Amino acid sequence: MTYIRSVMSMLLLLGGLCFLPSAMAGGQGEAGPLIIVGDENYPPFEYVGDNGTPRGIFVDYWKEWSKQTGIPIEYRLEPWLEALRMVKAGEADVLSGLFRTSAREQFFDYGQPYYSIRGAVFFHESVLGVRSLADLRGFRVGVVQGDYASTFLREKAPYLRLALFSNHEAMVRAAISKDIRVMVGDQPVITFFLSRHASGDAFRYSPDPLYSEGCHPAVRKGDGATLSLLQQHADAVPRARLESIVQRWIGQNALKRLPWEWIATLAAVLLLAMLFLGLRNRELLQRVGFAKESLTRSEERYQLAVLGANDGIWDWDRETDQVYFSPRWKEIIGYGDHELANDLDEWKSRIHPEDYDRVMEANQALFDRNTDSFAVEYRMLHRDGSWRWILGRGTCLRDASGTIRRMAGVHSDVTHRREMEEDLRRSEETLREILENMMDGYYRADLSGRLVMSNRRMYELLGYEKFSEVEGKDVASTFYYRPEDRRALLEQLMQQGVLQSFSSLLRHKNGQAVPVETSSRLVLDGKGQPIAVEGVVRDVSERRRHERELQRLVERLEAKNDELERFTYTVSHDLKSPIITIKGFLGLLERDLELGDPDRVAADLARINNATDRMEKLLRELLELSRVGRMDNPLVRVSLGEVAEEAKELSQGQLEEGQGTVEGLDSLPEILCDRPRMVQVFLNLFSNAAKFRRVDAPLRIVVSSEVRPQQDELLVRVQDNGRGIKAEYLETVFGLFHQLDSQEQGTGLGLALVRRIVENHGGKIWAESAGEGTGAAFVFVLPMNGASQAEEE
Repeated sequence: MTYIRSVMSMLLLLGGLCFLPSAMAGGQGEAGPLIIVGDENYPPFEYVGDNGTPRGIFVDYWKEWSKQTGIPIEYRLEPWLEALRMVKAGEADVLSGLFRTSAREQFFDYGQPYYSIRGAVFFHESVLGVRSLADLRGFRVGVVQGDYASTFLREKAPYLRLALFSNHEAMVRAAISKDIRVMVGDQPVITFFLSRHASGDAFRYSPDPLYSEGCHPAVRKGDGATLSLLQQHADAVPRARLESIVQRWIGQNALKRLPWEWIATLAAVLLLAMLFLGLRNRELLQRVGFAKESLTRSEERYQLAVLGANDGIWDWDRETDQVYFSPRWKEIIGYGDHELANDLDEWKSRIHPEDYDRVMEANQALFDRNTDSFAVEYRMLHRDGSWRWILGRGTCLRDASGTIRRMAGVHSDVTHRREMEEDLRRSEETLREILENMMDGYYRADLSGRLVMSNRRMYELLGYEKFSEVEGKDVASTFYYRPEDRRALLEQLMQQGVLQSFSSLLRHKNGQAVPVETSSRLVLDGKGQPIAVEGVVRDVSERRRHERELQRLVERLEAKNDELERFTYTVSHDLKSPIITIKGFLGLLERDLELGDPDRVAADLARINNATDRMEKLLRELLELSRVGRMDNPLVRVSLGEVAEEAKELSQGQLEEGQGTVEGLDSLPEILCDRPRMVQVFLNLFSNAAKFRRVDAPLRIVVSSEVRPQQDELLVRVQDNGRGIKAEYLETVFGLFHQLDSQEQGTGLGLALVRRIVENHGGKIWAESAGEGTGAAFVFVLPMNGASQAEEE
């Protein structure tokens, strides 16, 4: 405390004071005293005493001014912002002291300055040395609201975070309680409040003043009369008298009041002690010699250890504020021992801006007593302009009260290690990007069968959204549809080390099987022992589907080729038959015309006409058959009952001829299909039933259906009570030009056309019959969604 008070007295005697409050001025009334207003809590310049009266250097100055000028005054003290308001509103005449700024000149006129005050940065001893505003980055800096310091910091260092307080005392209390560690303001005022607290000596202030401003009496803008009065008596208080006022508040030299008798006694005691120490000196010198030799050996060992570690040494004596950087410390950042001063600023100014706060926090942890050592990695600027990575480590030595007396540590250049780590990180990122963008899945599992790594494609292939859902799961039981496939893969891997295109089925999250091909390899440790299995998994579902479709297409093409051969043979035979008939009867016609037999001529012409009709019908149905699958109509959703009803009407003549009836059409559901083609299906089936009806019973056709939701298909049955079909003909009835009864009129293309239309809709058709005389049923299945084989082809 004595130290702070002595520092304050020295600064004041040197003439450094600055009263920050901003002020508003008011004019002096024609009658009554001059009202002077100031800050109620601004010691030692002005404050409210214990008896409620104004006290302080400014108060005594204005009382002396009143005495010298004969002008009566009334001195009032208010909260600072209220004092500013009073002068600005004309409720007071003069502000006792105000720093001059361009912003304040809008509201106040100023008299001659009569004193000056210095501003400083105060910081807790736990904060590393502060010498400039740049050193305050990262701290909350306390200032008084409306004070000159707040304006100064906003203009000079807008990047700082300010903590505003109503007055200096509140700000100092916050610093004592460690709510803030740094504060800026008028040095004498802050020093006064710190001296009132036991822990106030834990704070230091910057050696160079932050600012030094003159204190002006100020009046309200435009109050020329009061300003003229102040200017007229600006020198009313002699300089010597002002200094005596300051000296009275600061106090006299404490040495002048010391009791010299006590000092003499103390000197005698000290003399006796020196005589006793002299007697002990020889013995101590001997001990020191031994200790010095031991210390020298210890230092040699220490230097060897330091050189071997290739680290730089730093040391900071907090009591003397002396800093030491070893030659190796300086060499790490490109300097010789004598090219860089042993100063904290040399270190702090070279810390990378992005790392600065983190480094300060690591050091601060020692002062906060959270730890007795620290380690932090950060970048320092090298002499060549590059950035070097430094591993800074340090510890501290505390006194009995826990206050840090000394800090020391080492600096290690870890740039090469960090560069290697960065190269490794980039390589890992590149590998990760490659894995994540692969079209195939990647996995790694340990030898116990647990999944430890995969890319996105791998777990999405199995139906999962994130890796955490599959991480650590047993591969065989969770992901293999047949766990024995996993065992087979491992057995082959252990024998071969690498396995290509291993086919298996994986289990999707929804339970479905996913066909895959896996290429895997064993991962070995440094001793060549297997530690994991990794591989690439390719989903072959689409390929297998295409292969099946290709196989079906090949089979259908082969079937169509066989059908084409039969078609060619049959067409040549069936078309040749009517041509031969026509040719034969043309010869008979010629003969009968020569004989003049009109009846025979008419018969010959009738035979020729029938042959041409048969040929025309055969060609027409062949053309219709070829169009199915090539020239189809758009799929529409229709009632299958309405389609069958239309076919019934078209075959009504044949049905009536056999007294036939058709039942069950109302029960048929809606379906997506090619409507005209589906009419042809029912028309040919009804015509076929009428053609092969029994002669001993009326024809009866029953149409029924069954919806199969799981297969999304419809089964339709057209049952008649006709002649029936032998078992060996149930399949061949759908062949081209196939007729069960050669006596019946027809081309043998009707059922072939029906099958072609049904299959073109993605369905299938077959015939059922218990034998001749039992009737027949034609059953076909159609997809409800109208999938067309023509589209697949």
